Amino acid sequence: MNTDIKVSAVATSSSSLKSADTLKVRRLEIWAARFAFLMAGFSIAAWAPIVPFIKEGLGLTHLELSRVILMMSAGSLLGMLLTGLAMRTFSVRAVLVSAAAALALSLVALTTLPGVSALSGLVFIFGLTLGCLEVGGNLYGAYLEKRYAIPLLPSLHGCYSLGEIVALAAITVLLLMNLTLLMAIFLPLLALLVFTVLSLSRVHVHDVESADEPLLAIPRGTVILIALTAALVYMVEGGMLDWSALFMIESHGLSKDVAGSGYIVVVITMALGRFSGARLVTRFGIFPVLCTSVGLGALALAFLSFKPQLPLMYLTFAVLGFSIANVMPLCISLAAREGSMSATAAISAVSTAGYVALILGPALIGTVAEFSSLSFSFISLSVLVLCLIPGILYVRRRFI
Repeated sequence: MNTDIKVSAVATSSSSLKSADTLKVRRLEIWAARFAFLMAGFSIAAWAPIVPFIKEGLGLTHLELSRVILMMSAGSLLGMLLTGLAMRTFSVRAVLVSAAAALALSLVALTTLPGVSALSGLVFIFGLTLGCLEVGGNLYGAYLEKRYAIPLLPSLHGCYSLGEIVALAAITVLLLMNLTLLMAIFLPLLALLVFTVLSLSRVHVHDVESADEPLLAIPRGTVILIALTAALVYMVEGGMLDWSALFMIESHGLSKDVAGSGYIVVVITMALGRFSGARLVTRFGIFPVLCTSVGLGALALAFLSFKPQLPLMYLTFAVLGFSIANVMPLCISLAAREGSMSATAAISAVSTAGYVALILGPALIGTVAEFSSLSFSFISLSVLVLCLIPGILYVRRRFI
C-alpha cells in the first residue's frame, strides 16, 4: 500500500515537472515571436527619420529618392516570397535570427550615408530582410497559434506597433540630446537585437509547414477574399501614413510640425487594439470581430472625409486605428487554417497582397485626389472597404 502511494506521488511529481517544463517552453517560444515583431516594427519606423538625412546628405531629387525607396519595396517583396522556402531549407530559428541580424546591420549602415550606388544595394538588403522577418514572424506566430490553440497573432502585431512607437520615441529623444543619427538608432537597436537573438536562440522548431505545395502558388479559393481584405485595409493604413498629415493641413490649417499628430493617434490606438485583440476574439469570435472592425473602419474613414472639427477628427483617427488594428493578424490566422492551400503559401500570399497595397495604395489615393480631392479618395476607399463584409461572411462558411 505504501509502495503504491510512493509510486503515485512520484508519478504526480513527474507530471507536474513535465507540465512546468511545457509551460516554460511555451513562454519562451511566444516571447521569441514577440521580439521578432518588435524588431520588425522598430526597424520600419527607424527608417522614416533616415530618409530626410539621405535626401539632404546625398543631394537626391524626389525622383532619385523614389527610385531608392522602390528598391526597398522590391527587396521586401522578394524577401516575403522566399521566406517559406528558406524555412523549409533551414530552421525557423536560423531564418529569423539571420534576418534580424542582417536587418540591424543594414539599418545602421544606412545611417552612414553611403554613396548612391551602395545606397541602393543597402536599401534592397534592408527591404529583403524586413520582408523575411515580417513573413517569418507571421508564419511562426500562426504555428504557435495552432500548436497552443490560442489567439496569438493580434498581440504579436501589437508588438509590431509597439516597436514603431518605441523607435519614434527613442530616436526623437536621443536626437534632441544632440546624438548623431547613427548613435540615436544604433543604441536602442543594439539592445533590441540582443534580446531578439537571445530569445530566438531558444526556439527549436525546425519546420513550421511540411506541405509540398510550391511557395509561389497562386492564391485560390477563399484565400483570394482573405488577401483582398488584407490588401484594402492595408491600403487604408498606408493612406493614413502618407496622406493624413497633408489632410490635416488642408482641412484645419495645422503647421507641418504637428500635422503628423493624426497618424500618431492611429499608431497608438492600433497598438491598443492589437493587444486587446486576443481577448476580443476569445469573447466574441474571429468573424464578428473581423466584420465589426472592417465596418467600423469604413465608417470612420468616411466620417474623416467630411472634415469634422479638430477634436472629433482626432477621435475619428483613434476609432480608425483601433478598428483596423486586428484585420491583418486575423486574416493571416484565417489563411493559415483555411485548408485549400498550405499555410506557408497562404500566409505569404496574404502578407504580400497587404504589402503591395501598402506600397501602391497611397499612390492610388494621391492619383484620385489629383483629379478630385483627398476627401473623395477617402470616401471612395471607405465604400470599397465596406464591400468586404459580404466576402468575409462567405469565407465564414468554410469554417462552420
